[in-house]
Amino acid sequence: FRDGDGEGTCYYENYGYRLGQPHVESGVAIWTGGKLPEAGLQVLANQTEPTKHEGAGWGPDDTLTFDVSGFAMPRLQTVTMNAPRTELAVGTITPAASEGAAADTGELSIKATDDVGVTWTPPEASAATRVMVTLETEDEQGEPLSGVRCFGHSASGSAVIPSKWVARLFSSVEAEKPIKGRLGVSSHRQITYHARGNWTVYIVATNLHREHAFTGVR
Repeated sequence: FRDGDGEGTCYYENYGYRLGQPHVESGVAIWTGGKLPEAGLQVLANQTEPTKHEGAGWGPDDTLTFDVSGFAMPRLQTVTMNAPRTELAVGTITPAASEGAAADTGELSIKATDDVGVTWTPPEASAATRVMVTLETEDEQGEPLSGVRCFGHSASGSAVIPSKWVARLFSSVEAEKPIKGRLGVSSHRQITYHARGNWTVYIVATNLHREHAFTGVR
């Protein structure tokens, strides 16, 4: 579900409606560039664990290249994109962390009627990018259940998740269960690729700058 167009756009997704783990005969997706290994960061068809790279993946002004084949998809052209920002001076987050907790790491208490706001210092124009603010609910094992993503341009210095989206997210948690999850502030780059056969592919790179655990109040 989406609201808005361009900057200020918000999306809600219930992760339970994703396709899950379909099995295909073959496929490989490879990220290269930046500070990634020379062979690239590879994701193979049907692998059970995420691919990881220790250390920084890119630096300022780096570019990243994405190439994918297989996965029962049409062949896509190689895509090159600017890497997301590696630094963002996050300012205030509202609602604020609980009294006595560290402002940059403390747990948040968020009501279903709250607007969730984030501010940051606008970077220089040459490093402009989008900033993504996310709220994700989690189950007892810490696995994500549903999420809301709202976007602002880095030059604006702020973004808001409106209360109607907070309420929608919280309503997806069963009434007898507590609401808990994480708030994240990330720089975001995305290329949307339309391929034959009505395929739409979203190629996304993000850099997480701030994360807070939260509890939700219905």
